[in-house]
Amino acid sequence: MNIVATDDNGAGSTTGGSTGTTGGSTTGSTATTGSTGGTTTTGGDFGDASSVIVKIYEIDLLSTSGNVVVFEDPDGVDVDLKGLRDLSGARFQFLSNATIPYGTYTGFQVTFSENFTSVVNTVKFNKRFTDAVLDGHGHAIVTYNFNQPFVVDAGTTYFAIDFDLAHWVDNNGIVTPHLVQGSTDGVTDPNRQQTVNMNGFTLNVVSGQSFDVRHGHQRTHFLMNVLTQVTGKKSSVANNQHVRVTAVFDPSNKTLRATVVNIK
Repeated sequence: MNIVATDDNGAGSTTGGSTGTTGGSTTGSTATTGSTGGTTTTGGDFGDASSVIVKIYEIDLLSTSGNVVVFEDPDGVDVDLKGLRDLSGARFQFLSNATIPYGTYTGFQVTFSENFTSVVNTVKFNKRFTDAVLDGHGHAIVTYNFNQPFVVDAGTTYFAIDFDLAHWVDNNGIVTPHLVQGSTDGVTDPNRQQTVNMNGFTLNVVSGQSFDVRHGHQRTHFLMNVLTQVTGKKSSVANNQHVRVTAVFDPSNKTLRATVVNIK
């Protein structure tokens, strides 16, 4: 199942729920969506921001039998919440392709860095999530509980999280977030995909065709072709290289297509 980030202005949530807090670390991943807007008493509101960049470490799907990791990156992946929506509507950022056990899930949980930034008129403002969602170890952990269970079966292809930025409340730089389940309407449109940047180590390289990147306990598959640029210390991709990959999700293949591979 493909986990993507998007911003559908809260329109996709058919199940209720609320943000919450939990201690310790979490595992998992899902897609994310959000909306423009929000209120703030410093640095302008998020509706005026050109960027709101958060770092995501983990995402879980929750169930009564335990959590399932759907995304994990020990270095964290930056997501610009403002890039998930434009004048035409929701955009999507791929997070992972995860093998998720069939079953019924009760919610999701996202682990962020406790600090993030917004940019207003080229000026950067440092923000921090409210103490209510901090775990004391540098993370903010936000939970959303479905009013109606989410069922994963053979027909489940995508899952999205709506960051619902319009309902994030900024009180002098201390921010209370709000996440909901997102809509996947438009997720297969290649023109609605955000660029993805990912660090890790290569494996399973098929020269000129594909490779995997290991980051944390997860692996992400990439396609490549003659248009893929290889830069850095080597001129070709091989196994066990430390890389930073720039890619865009290709809905026709349901995987990432590498545009640049920088070998460190």
